[in-house]
Amino acid sequence: MTDPDVGAKTFEAVMERKPTPRELAQLIQRRLEHLPEAVAASEGYKVLPGVPERLRQLSRDGHLLGLITGNGDGAAHVKLARGDLNRWFTFGAYATAGVDRAGIVRRAVARGEAMLGQDVPNADIYVIGDTPLDIQAAHAVDCTAIAVATGHFDADALREAGADNVLETLEEELPLG
Repeated sequence: MTDPDVGAKTFEAVMERKPTPRELAQLIQRRLEHLPEAVAASEGYKVLPGVPERLRQLSRDGHLLGLITGNGDGAAHVKLARGDLNRWFTFGAYATAGVDRAGIVRRAVARGEAMLGQDVPNADIYVIGDTPLDIQAAHAVDCTAIAVATGHFDADALREAGADNVLETLEEELPLG
């Protein structure tokens, strides 16, 4: 679920009604106000092995790197800042209420192509994720899905979900064509 979807569901569970657009905006904004301190204090925050090195390598090899996330813009940047990862992403596509993961991928593809000033065959666009939903979103837009078994799903589950390639960690070389 995206941040706006989580906010709306949380509001509904507590208030026993759907939030108005203004209430949802207030809820999202209040969360963002407190997020930097929460992320800074989080003992569970970690940058997974291989991530900084892989991002550096991809950037230096001439790949345009974009971020696709169910977080809102501000929340994504707060979370990436703690790990010093913002610097690697030239563009991004972020959550908005009611937009599904495939819609976020479509936005990212459009933004990346706009930056390049040309269309790119979607099969040459690699979406890297760690859930079956990430794989489905990539394939819904005809992108290549590379799954990394660093989350709640192991390599077998990600293969069964239809990933084009599966890695155990980002310490492994990415299978880019």
